[in-house]
Amino acid sequence: MTKRIGVVLLAVLTLLAACAPQNSAVETSRREGSGERIATPKRITVAVRADGAAVWTTGADSIIELFHAGLVNFDPPGDPTAQLAETLPTIENGLWKLFPDGRMETTLTIREGARWHDGVPVTTADAVFGVALGREFPQGNFGASAFANIERLDARDERTIVVAWKSPYVQANWLFSNLFAPPLPRHLLEESFLADPAGFVNHRYWTTDFVGNGPFMVREFVPGLHLQLRAFEDYVLGRPQIDEIEVRFIPDANTLMANLLAGEIHLTLGAGLSVEQALRVREGWSEGEVIYSPYYATQAVAAPQFLNPDPSILANVQLRRALAHAVDREELVQSIQAGIGAPSSSLPAPTGPEFEAVKSSIVDYAYDSRRASQLLEGLGFTRGPDGMVRDAAGRELPLPVWTGAGDDVYERTTLAVSDYWKRVGLAADPRIVPPTRDASILASRPAMYLTRLRTELDTRFLSAQIPTQENGFRGSNDARYGNPELDALVNRYFVTVSRPERLSTLAEIVRHLTENVVIIHLFHNVVPQMKSQRLRMWSRARFERASSTPSAGT
Repeated sequence: MTKRIGVVLLAVLTLLAACAPQNSAVETSRREGSGERIATPKRITVAVRADGAAVWTTGADSIIELFHAGLVNFDPPGDPTAQLAETLPTIENGLWKLFPDGRMETTLTIREGARWHDGVPVTTADAVFGVALGREFPQGNFGASAFANIERLDARDERTIVVAWKSPYVQANWLFSNLFAPPLPRHLLEESFLADPAGFVNHRYWTTDFVGNGPFMVREFVPGLHLQLRAFEDYVLGRPQIDEIEVRFIPDANTLMANLLAGEIHLTLGAGLSVEQALRVREGWSEGEVIYSPYYATQAVAAPQFLNPDPSILANVQLRRALAHAVDREELVQSIQAGIGAPSSSLPAPTGPEFEAVKSSIVDYAYDSRRASQLLEGLGFTRGPDGMVRDAAGRELPLPVWTGAGDDVYERTTLAVSDYWKRVGLAADPRIVPPTRDASILASRPAMYLTRLRTELDTRFLSAQIPTQENGFRGSNDARYGNPELDALVNRYFVTVSRPERLSTLAEIVRHLTENVVIIHLFHNVVPQMKSQRLRMWSRARFERASSTPSAGT
C-alpha cells in the first residue's frame, strides 16, 4: 500500500492556498498612460516527467492533488490528515471505534461548502461511488484485500459517512484519499460506469471532460503536451494565491533540462531528474536552485527472481548474501547521488518514525568482497586465473541484471552493481529493457531486477501479489517471493491497531526480509526538485517538506 508522498507536494498546496501571505508573489504592472499599478495574474509553469496520456495520468502522481482532493490527504512525513473531511478518524476522538467482536467502525464528515468544479456539492454519495470504482479497479498495492475488509458503507446524510469494517485494519483512515478510493463525481460518472464498467477507464472524463474538486480547475488538457489549471474560487480550504498553472508533460530528461536552462519552467514536481542531472542544470541556470526532501520515500533495491530463477542457485540464500556483501553501498551513494542521501539496509528508512523500533532486527550485509568470495566458495565455486568463478563442472555463474530504460539513476546503478558482482567473479550481464506495457517481461526476467521500493510496509511481499500468467501478471511482488510465515506476519501487521504490537510485528517482518535477503537494499533515493528563485512566495523549508516523491507505484 504505497503512499504517494510526492502528492505531499501539496504541502505545496499550503503554499499556493489562501494561508500564504497575501502580498507574497503578486506581480504588478503599470497601466499604460497612468501611474496606476494593477495586479496581473500570477502564473507558474510546472514540469513533470510523464507521458500525459490522461489528466489523471501514470507517472504524474505529484500533480493530482492540484485538481483533485480526497477526504483524506497525507502530511510531509506521510501520515494521514483531514482534507475535505472535517476531522481524521482516530481512536482518541471517538471516530474510530473497535468492537469486542473484532469489527471496527470509522466515521468521516465532509466539510460544509466542499464542491466539485461544476458547482455541485461533494457528498457522501460521491464517496460511496469512489469505493465502488475502487473495488472494480483496485489502485496500486491496495489490491482487493483492503476493499474486502469493508463490510458496508452507511451514508447517514449528505455529509456524514460511517464505514463498517469486518476486522481491524490499521490503515482504515487512508480510505477516501487519492490513494485509496477517492470520492468521484457520481452525478457525472455513475450512468456510464453502470452501462459499461470495463470501458469506463476510457471515458472522456479522464481526458477532455475532467471535473475535480481540488484547489485548481482543469481549464484545458492537451494529451501529451500540457494541462492548463486555473484557481478554483470556491475551494473549501481557501482560494489559491497562484492564479494559473501550466503543467507541461516532458517525459525525456534531456528535454526537461533544456527547458529549465531556457527559463521555460519555474518548478519540477515528482521524479524528474537525477541528482547529477539537477546539479548540471543548476550550474547553467542562474535563477534556479535544487531542493531535496529530508524524507526518504523510496530506495533503490535489487530484487532477485524467486519463481523459476535462472540461474537456479539464486534461490539459495547463501548466494543472495554473497551478492549483498559484494556491493559497496557507500560508494554507490557517492557515485550515483553525488554523496547526497544514504545507503539503505532495510525497508523502513532511518528518517521514518518506525526505524528505531526495528533497527535491532535488521540483518545487515556490510560491504566485504572477501566475505562474498568465501560464501561463493562455500557453494562449491572456485575462482580461476581469469578472475571468474566456476562450478565443479567448469561453468561460469551467469547473472542477468535488468532494469527499465529511461531512468538515469537506475540505468547507472544497474551498470555499477553489475560491475561489483563481476569483481567477485560472477558473469553479471546488465540489461536495460526498453519501456513496455507488457507486464510479463520484467515479471518473468531470469534473475535480478533493479527497481524502486517504498520505505514503508505494504502488501507487495504477499504471495497473493506475485504476478503470474494465471493472473495476467498483475501484482506488485517484484521479487515473486512467496512465504506463508511472511504472509501471516504482513496480514497481522495490517490488523494490529495497537502501535507497540504493530511495531513488534514489523520488527519480525524486517528480520525475515533481511535474513532471507528477499531484496538487496542499495541506497535511499534522493529526488531533487528544480525551483526558480523567482517563486518568492515559496518558503524553502516548507517546500523541502513537499518535494519527496515516488509515484506512486504508489
